Amino acid sequence: RWRLAWNPFALYQPASSAVGLFQMTDGAFADAARFCIRDHEVTADDCGSPSLWIRAWPVHAVALTVISLDRQVAAVLARQPTAKPTAQQKQDLAAVIHLCGAGPAAGFARRGFKPEDGERCGDHSV
Repeated sequence: RWRLAWNPFALYQPASSAVGLFQMTDGAFADAARFCIRDHEVTADDCGSPSLWIRAWPVHAVALTVISLDRQVAAVLARQPTAKPTAQQKQDLAAVIHLCGAGPAAGFARRGFKPEDGERCGDHSV
């Protein structure tokens, strides 16, 4: 966001404090590193050592994000056993989780995968 300021470093402040490939918290990294992707599916079988993941490598960062979002989408949907989301609704749910977190995403799922009027996550419109 741009704003008028005497301090040149305060002229622009992004909506997110995350930087590049390090957007994953240590807790999310530890959780995702237990899994791997085999045949286009997230699995915990035969994944090797979690210490093999390096989140600064772009291919690892993307895979870890996919794994984390897959696990979180599954967890939100497990709390909504009657929901039968389409592939697009699952993608929308993953986007809400990525922007807002699992708490607001649970409400999104309860409302039939629709945001509330004017719902925002930080500076982002849902």
